[in-house]
Amino acid sequence: KEMSKGMATCHPTVGPP
Repeated sequence: KEMSKGMATCHPTVGPP
């Protein structure tokens, strides 16, 4: 969901990096 990789680290919702 998150376009930013940094966000993905904080938000596990994105799943794969």
